[in-house]
Amino acid sequence: MKTIHLSTEDGKNARVPLLRGRRLTPTTMKVTALGEEVVTKTVHRGNAHVPPEVLTTQALIEGDPEIDLANIGRILSDSSRAYRRPGGVTLEGNFQVVVTTYTANGDVKDRSVHTPRQANINETAPVRVGRRVPLAELFQRFVFHNQFYLGHEDGLQHDFLLDVARGLEAAGEAAMLGAGPKGTQPLVLTNGGTPTRAFLMGETAGDKYRLLVLLTRQELKVP
Repeated sequence: MKTIHLSTEDGKNARVPLLRGRRLTPTTMKVTALGEEVVTKTVHRGNAHVPPEVLTTQALIEGDPEIDLANIGRILSDSSRAYRRPGGVTLEGNFQVVVTTYTANGDVKDRSVHTPRQANINETAPVRVGRRVPLAELFQRFVFHNQFYLGHEDGLQHDFLLDVARGLEAAGEAAMLGAGPKGTQPLVLTNGGTPTRAFLMGETAGDKYRLLVLLTRQELKVP
């Protein structure tokens, strides 16, 4: 569970839980001819030094590469990602991740080395509830890729968040969330995470509330 240090326009602030929504159980699933559920497994392919293009039936007949018979086909339960150059057989390390930014026409605008960032949602400087955007405009301007919601652990947090939700609902608006001393920086939810813009949207029903944190990295603009 993550914690976000949230501050409203009137200077009130509190540290509250930032939670993911519950995932819904799929209503359909793939099954075999015998009615057994189809699941995805990671399988050892025999030899890490044999490129995948070699592991075809004809290539095995013609090339006769050495295969690790003790491991091939073994189901892996714990694995990590490794990298190699196209056509290479050795693993690569000590490389840099390059971030490429494109224009609306698909041209390369900027290339820079990715710098890991530290999470900034639970710092001394709180995440501020900032500029308001009408809901109709919000969903026409931005593409959202993820969402979280705010929760409470005691009565004081409940009353604080209920007031925030009521204010947003009454105005028919969402509020941009900003981190940093001035509340203008994008949010970084986890160490090493990607900066993302966030908006807070609220709904109420009596003394119940719903506060959604909508995450976006894409704004729709006319080219």
